[in-house]
Amino acid sequence: MEVRFTPEEEARLARIATQEGVAPAELVKDAALRLLEDDARFRAGVRKGIEQADRGEFIEEEEMDAQVKRMFRPCTPRETPTLHKPTLRCVKEGQ
Repeated sequence: MEVRFTPEEEARLARIATQEGVAPAELVKDAALRLLEDDARFRAGVRKGIEQADRGEFIEEEEMDAQVKRMFRPCTPRETPTLHKPTLRCVKEGQ
């Protein structure tokens, strides 16, 4: 398989690859594989959500609003932002 890039895109890839200490081809391959993995996880999550909806498993709007607020609230000074797939959460120091 071949992928064609503009000279500007190739230069950008070369800069990133140099910074990361890998060959540009390896950088592109790794990125493509990560994209496929992320896409597979996304599609599985969508299928799971559709199956839950088909079974009538929903959450109320208020519950969804509360979840979104928790996801986007700023961390307090005693908390550290930590990535917990699929969201960023605040974790109290010492935990």
